[in-house]
Parts: sequence; C-alpha cells; structure tokens
Amino acid sequence: MRRAIASSILAIVLGFSAVKLSADSRPVLSGAAAGIELCPQFICGFALFAGRFEGEVNSRPASGAFAAAIVHGPLPAIGQIAPILGGQWTITAGRRLFRGEVAGGTTYNLNDTQFCVNMAMKIADGGRGEIFFSGVLDHGPFPPTIAGLVTQSPSPCPIAGTTQEN
Repeated sequence: MRRAIASSILAIVLGFSAVKLSADSRPVLSGAAAGIELCPQFICGFALFAGRFEGEVNSRPASGAFAAAIVHGPLPAIGQIAPILGGQWTITAGRRLFRGEVAGGTTYNLNDTQFCVNMAMKIADGGRGEIFFSGVLDHGPFPPTIAGLVTQSPSPCPIAGTTQEN
C-alpha cells in the first residue's frame, strides 16, 4: 500500500514538473501583425517587412512591432505556389523580444495582386519552439502591405473562400 501511495505521489509531482517546464520553455505568443514591404527581394536580395504587432504573450496583452527579412522563390502564377526558403524575423511584444529563423513556408498567388503567405518560424531568442504566420501580402496600391496572424499552430489563409494546397 505504501509503495502504491509513494508511486502515485511521485507520478503527480513529475506530472506537475513536466507541465511547468513546458510552459517555461515555450511562451505562448499569438496575435496580429500588419505592416508594409520596405524592400522587395529583387532589389535587396530578400523581401524586407516591418510593422505593428498586437497580441498576447502567455495570455497577457502585448503590443509591439515586427521586422522580417524573407527569402522566397520566384513569385508564382495565379493559383500556383512558390516556396519560402528562409529568412530572419523579430517580434517585440510588450517588454519581450523574440527572434529567430524562418523554417520554410509557401506563397500562394490568389489573383496576381494578393498572395497568401504561410510560414513556420523557429524561436531562437526569447523562448523555444515554433510559431506560425498566415497572412496576405497585397501588391495593390503602393506600398505593398502584409497582414496576418501569428499562431501556435499552422492555420489556413485568412481570406475566406480561398483554396490553397500546401
């Protein structure tokens, strides 16, 4: 009986420890990012974006900014996909700074002016794990704009009614 109780207590303690370690090693970062393309890839060698971030870190409101230098394949024809090959990103959220590498993704040409952008972003500083961006790059009126969501798991293109195969 004592052995069963001791084993149960040990399992409970280890269970709580695992939950705590998981929460500390990967803060939940989510929110909306919106900005402009400052320099296209054909000029700078990467597409440079900057803008505002409004979201949460561990369920607490956090406002800040983002910057990203993205390397992608040639922009695809309408209805086609091109790869996102890599890049670097930074998000400031409240007093927190997150930085990392782009782990890959896709651009999907919706109509030759708008592109659905999905990418995985590895956190190197400020936490651990991956976050994901899904948004729309609009090459409509100058300057080009980008707007989308930063989430904990991949999500579909935020434009309703679009179909995209990744």
